Amino acid sequence: GCAKAESGPASLTICEKASGYLQDSLATTPASSSIDKAVQLFLCDLLLVVRTSLWRQQQPPAPAPAAQGTSSRPQASALELRGFQRDLSSLRRLAQSFRPAMRRVFLHEATARLMAGASPTRTHQLLDRSLRRRAGPGGKGGEGAAADQGCAVCSAGKGAHGM
Repeated sequence: GCAKAESGPASLTICEKASGYLQDSLATTPASSSIDKAVQLFLCDLLLVVRTSLWRQQQPPAPAPAAQGTSSRPQASALELRGFQRDLSSLRRLAQSFRPAMRRVFLHEATARLMAGASPTRTHQLLDRSLRRRAGPGGKGGEGAAADQGCAVCSAGKGAHGM
């Protein structure tokens, strides 16, 4: 209970620091090696996953099925959203030169929508369409795992927002 509530702001502060270092790295090593890019991509994705986890930890337990129409899931704070969007922009930049990262961009964009209070059902539809278009005809390319993870994120939001 109390320890979890106290760890949120401290973890968010660490995320902000790490995000600043990532921004510096992206600004100072534009023509970096593929290993540098891979590390930047990994760290950026990790930051977004941690930020998502911190946001989800603050969520109240899922309401009973009868209360699904109520919107009790709080939106992320302005600070949380700003940091998430900054890291998402970094991921988009990295994905321009490393196409397989695009499925992570789609997943984190869906999370950003949920954090901002968007409809989980509509968000799921948009994510599904993006991943299908990305996979192309006959190409699976790991999109299934991202889609499964996206479904889990959207489902977590459905209980609070309804349809």
